[in-house]
Amino acid sequence: MFGAYRLSFLAAVFLAVVQASPGWAVTCGDTITSDTKLDPALDFPSQCTGLPAALTIVGPAKVDMNGVVIGCSDPFVAIPSTGINIVGDGVVLENGGVENCTGGIVVAGDGNQIRDVYVTAKTFGIHGLPALAISITGDKNTVRGTSARVQADAPISAGSKALSIEGDKNRVQDCVVDVTRDSDLSATGIWVGSGANNRISDNVIGMHYSSGSVGINVRPATAGTAVTGNTATCRSGTGFVVGGTGSKVVKNRSACSFAFIVGGTDAKWVRNVAMSACTGFWIEPDSGLTFKRNTSLGNRPDDVNCGDVVWAEDFDCTTAKIEKNLLSSLFDDGAINCP
Repeated sequence: MFGAYRLSFLAAVFLAVVQASPGWAVTCGDTITSDTKLDPALDFPSQCTGLPAALTIVGPAKVDMNGVVIGCSDPFVAIPSTGINIVGDGVVLENGGVENCTGGIVVAGDGNQIRDVYVTAKTFGIHGLPALAISITGDKNTVRGTSARVQADAPISAGSKALSIEGDKNRVQDCVVDVTRDSDLSATGIWVGSGANNRISDNVIGMHYSSGSVGINVRPATAGTAVTGNTATCRSGTGFVVGGTGSKVVKNRSACSFAFIVGGTDAKWVRNVAMSACTGFWIEPDSGLTFKRNTSLGNRPDDVNCGDVVWAEDFDCTTAKIEKNLLSSLFDDGAINCP
């Protein structure tokens, strides 16, 4: 009886080991369907090209990249597609990198996690393709402690994004997001295109070499987006553009030519700090704005197109709550904030 128990125990251990390590060199075009720890000495020995995805992960599965970096070939040689394609639900991807792909990581499913991964999406103007480091389509996905970067050796095509969200209750937290050399084309750090109750918090966004870039862009087809504790720096361009319904924008900092563009319906903006080269807050919401204890410093009063706060011509003060905002020239009680 003891012998049978011992054999059963050993069989269970053996099965767990097989599921934890695939037993072959994982390489370009492979699919992982169970818990796997990659081997830096064996897996992905060369860059990938000409494939729909360098690696596909079908959930549920936990994949520890163990420091492995998946790379796509030079886009001048052959246009790469996706580095890692996550399909289904319950995937955990951690501890590795994806670089030199036009699309870095594509998530299509719910409840997936990306953590401690760095992703560099790269494209070249010769192909006219936008770069996208991390794309999420689905609900309740999390990206945490990750670096998402769009990089180019020539002007980035319009529409490039470091991180894109379409879905509900997704979270992006404690990430470093960077866009370089987009040459006045409309690149974005974090894009929330649609969905409800997404949370963007405690991220650092850097935008370089562009007057057309946006650090965090929350689009009109969203609801209940929370944007809290983020920092955006720009050589020029705009730090935050937040629309939608019921957005909450709290304790963010922006040092960009246009620090914040305030939009949407029933939005709450509280304790944000603008350190702008031109305009601190450009305000154009539909209705129901709450705008309290925000600070705008270091703007250009000599330029008629700039200012601590610039209001849209059709802004309606009767639906707004505007109180105790600290501007570079004065501290007011809210009444004179309205145009």
